[in-house]
Amino acid sequence: MQRASRRLSLEGRPIPSKTLSVQLGSKPEDVSLSKWLHHGLFVFRSCLSFGLLVVVGISCFITYFIRTLSASSNDEDSLAGLWISYLDASKTVVSIVGAFLAFALVIRTNICYSRWWEGRELWGALILSSVHTVQQGRSWISNEEKADRLSCAVITFAYTAKALLRGNSIHNEDEEGLKLVERGILCKEELHMMSLQGGWQPHYCLDVVRAVINQVLAKKGDTNLVGEAMRNAAQLSIEKTLRKMVVSLGGLIRVKSTGLPIAYNSLIYVFIAIFFLMASLAWAPSMGWYSP
Repeated sequence: MQRASRRLSLEGRPIPSKTLSVQLGSKPEDVSLSKWLHHGLFVFRSCLSFGLLVVVGISCFITYFIRTLSASSNDEDSLAGLWISYLDASKTVVSIVGAFLAFALVIRTNICYSRWWEGRELWGALILSSVHTVQQGRSWISNEEKADRLSCAVITFAYTAKALLRGNSIHNEDEEGLKLVERGILCKEELHMMSLQGGWQPHYCLDVVRAVINQVLAKKGDTNLVGEAMRNAAQLSIEKTLRKMVVSLGGLIRVKSTGLPIAYNSLIYVFIAIFFLMASLAWAPSMGWYSP
């Protein structure tokens, strides 16, 4: 469905006409290849991380030292032989420490999963509120031009929210600003105007929605609502929906910016380092180069 529409800026000044292209029931782009490439790059970077390389390097050094010490000890009663026997007998202690480490990692994983699930619920609430806002506008606004303007502002809100959570701007080349211009959702002038905003860009989109609602309710011919009471009730209802969008966005920002306590992370890292150091010492006499 294509409809030529003339856009109104936040201040009410006209913006050059664009073609609004809305594709219903279109299939999403095939992103399976890019998704697998992204996962592969993540695994590759994780394997080549500095911390992992340090742990493997220390483990290899300990293994080489233990194997050299074991080869030089021909007598079990010698000092080297006693050290090898003590290290080999410490496997039980290492197993106990490993059990505590596994328990701590399970707790950390549950915390991370709960944060991910909370973010998923907040994003779902944001999308549902956005859809509800468009449905309210389409039901109450009889002026097709302004109804399109409201729909475009809500669509842009979702993309600006995604860009904000990624620490980007909507006009960034990694975001969908230029694609929205190509689809007719935005025009270049407004995209440039949004890039100059000092505050959060999603709030600009919400201000546009409020401006459209105020313009519609101020002119009786733009709405099918009869009576002042119905218009006031509609404005209150859509304002509640917009508030849900703001609350969801704030919750997403909170989940993203509030990480785990630094002390908790530091304790886990120290515990992991101690475990791998002890494990390398205990397993090297029997496992050899399999321990790293």
